Amino acid sequence: VDSSSFLVWKDEAFALWLKLWASLYEEASQSAQLLREIHDSYFLVSIVDNDFVNGNIWDLFETPADAAVAP
Repeated sequence: VDSSSFLVWKDEAFALWLKLWASLYEEASQSAQLLREIHDSYFLVSIVDNDFVNGNIWDLFETPADAAVAP
């Protein structure tokens, strides 16, 4: 993924949390507060498997994090 495109898309994606989703709820509601918390504390990542012929990107998500770094 091109880094310039990702940075623009990231800004657009996170803006939607507040401009679109949070605006559907009363400002003081738990739902709006949750959306603001997600907006303020989550990270957007792009995960790319460069071995697209033999790779298995889903292994990353199926293996518990502690098992992935175990000796």
